[in-house]
Amino acid sequence: MPCYTPRMESWGVDTLTAHKNHYAGFIQYIGYMAKRVQEQLGIEDVLWQTANDLRGNMDSSNYKHVVLGMLFLKYMFDAEPHATTGVRLPTTGDITWADVLAGLEERQPRQSLDKIVQRLEDYNPALQDAFPRFSTFEGLSGAVLQKLATTLDTVDLAAGREIGKDVLSRTYEYFLSNFAQAEGRLGGEFYTPGSIVRLMVELLQPFHGTVYDPACGTGGLLVQAQFHAATNESNPSDIRVCGQESNPMTWRLGRLNLAMHGINADFGGTWGDTFSQDQHQHLKADFILTNPPFGKGTTWPRAALAHDKRWAHGLPPEKPANFAWLQHYVSHLNEHGVAVTVMPNGPLTSRGAEGPIRAAMIEADLVECIITLPTQLFYSTPIPVSLWILTKDKTERQNRRNRKGEVLLIDARDLGHLTSKIHRDLSTDDVSKIVTAYHSWQGRDNQAFLDIPGFATSQTIPELAQKNYSLNPTEYISAEVSIDGEEAFTAAMDAAGNGAQSLESLSKVSQAATAALTIKNLGVSIPDPGTTHLKDVRLGDIAHLVGGGTPNTKKSEYFGGNIRWITPKDLSSHQGRTIYSGSRSLTQEGLDSSNARLVPAGSILVSTRAPIGLIAMAGEEVATNQGIRSLVLHSPDHDPRFWYYVLKSSTQRLESAGNGTTFRELRGSSLADMRFDVPPFEVQVAIADYLSTLELTAEAARTSAHHLTSIVNNLAPALTHGALTI
Repeated sequence: MPCYTPRMESWGVDTLTAHKNHYAGFIQYIGYMAKRVQEQLGIEDVLWQTANDLRGNMDSSNYKHVVLGMLFLKYMFDAEPHATTGVRLPTTGDITWADVLAGLEERQPRQSLDKIVQRLEDYNPALQDAFPRFSTFEGLSGAVLQKLATTLDTVDLAAGREIGKDVLSRTYEYFLSNFAQAEGRLGGEFYTPGSIVRLMVELLQPFHGTVYDPACGTGGLLVQAQFHAATNESNPSDIRVCGQESNPMTWRLGRLNLAMHGINADFGGTWGDTFSQDQHQHLKADFILTNPPFGKGTTWPRAALAHDKRWAHGLPPEKPANFAWLQHYVSHLNEHGVAVTVMPNGPLTSRGAEGPIRAAMIEADLVECIITLPTQLFYSTPIPVSLWILTKDKTERQNRRNRKGEVLLIDARDLGHLTSKIHRDLSTDDVSKIVTAYHSWQGRDNQAFLDIPGFATSQTIPELAQKNYSLNPTEYISAEVSIDGEEAFTAAMDAAGNGAQSLESLSKVSQAATAALTIKNLGVSIPDPGTTHLKDVRLGDIAHLVGGGTPNTKKSEYFGGNIRWITPKDLSSHQGRTIYSGSRSLTQEGLDSSNARLVPAGSILVSTRAPIGLIAMAGEEVATNQGIRSLVLHSPDHDPRFWYYVLKSSTQRLESAGNGTTFRELRGSSLADMRFDVPPFEVQVAIADYLSTLELTAEAARTSAHHLTSIVNNLAPALTHGALTI
């Protein structure tokens, strides 16, 4: 059916009457398309189950390319009648989807499929060498290909594009997320969850100019950039899209993905390592959006590129590659360019070789904003991550104020909601909260940005320098504020008024906390204890207990590296739930020479030597000394936050389980044998959410107390010596 798009707002009554038949046809068309889309809701599940049949026949790192290659192939035939993509089918010697199905019944089905793919690529130069060659995959049988093609035969992947329901995009993203879950880190290397993509795009708003992704994977960020421009009434043709990918199969999928969405993208002449085979050496981009491979295992060719001009702020260590990526972005921004990237939290505070580079980038005023995000957002890793926004221009222009010498820090770790036992997602409201804070801070009308308590703060470069150029928002958002001089009395009066309101609020919270003891009247849904099934759990059955170690303290080369190292002394001086680093750090050599092992973020740290029973949760990958045991939960049926609170409230029990008289120690076996009665996972999550809220309130109360104490200390001399009177 044709697509009718009447401009109804300009029609009068006579016009509506004259176009009655036309309008009726339009309504009929919308109903037809809505029915088509509704019929296909849930088709992703059917396709995924069929795709899973491949997993038992071929290597898991290859089967996704077969599935997605077939998905795009079917889409080409579905989209042709609608003319919704930039690719076309040959007009001579017509090829149809029926030819694909027939070819799969031949004696050499994979070779037959490759011939069809080659003809399509010859007719579409932009797709040259983009489709996978099915005959190259060992274990790929014709029977499995037939089943996959037969399932695809029931789906019109182009349906719904005219009314905004893109079946291809929906199915493609569904597949990528499932591949990421099924394949762990390998899948996560090329998949950025949709909510993170939306957040990054809305932060930068890349409506025009050149958009570059130097680790583009299958191009999801670039597709979203184009989509965002279109939905904001910008012309997608005003955007030039560039990308690079090192994995040849993923590079092909990325080219297919953008071509099928009608996006003319430059992915370079070939795949290749971004550092050593930069396909866009002379590119100066307006926007960079990227999620590079990150973490301690990532490397870059340091020896071969040590003298490259990109390292203007310091030569990065070979491993991890975090600051190599960050400086690569800066080198590819134009004079007004801005970049947003996903990073682990380590670079926010790392020392060793990374520390001076971070300091140099801050002093060069390249860092615009840091946003720490919740755990469990990525399928490939549970560790918390952060977004870095870099820019070369903080001057006043267009709708932005002069932000030179300022950095916005946002703590969004408590946002998000669990969509499964192991995965968290950001809601539309979560994304909006972060984006609004960032754009408000940038805005011309906000010459004096007011900090958002517990969420966002603006810091100057000298303030960052006072804390060794740390970019961890939690170190500043709860920072103490001192008031002195003639403003003291006015500040004290304001504080008194605010304090009265705070005390009233805290009183209400206290009442709610008291009610929580009976698990009633909560702001969360927790079943009545009489109906909640409690299960007897042995700690060693649900968690790995990892010990720690100390390298030779006489060897200075073992200390001062990038590996965080926690001791009981660090726990004793720590407040709050999450700890990110200790007073000392280790080099890789130091870690290797000790008995310490790295444990992931979310691990629960328990001091097992004097004092016994101190508890914290690792906010980043850390190692510990022998005075700490780390609990790494391996069961998805348990919330680590819940177990943090359980152990935090069991200090006396932990202490009494210690052995020895002169030197008391809680042995690993004793800790593993401890048993607890715990509720189901859903109840654990609800309890942890509620206690987390109370903990944040307690932190706010401590901050208010610090502020009031500071006021007293500054005001007391003036009042007692008669300089001020009441």
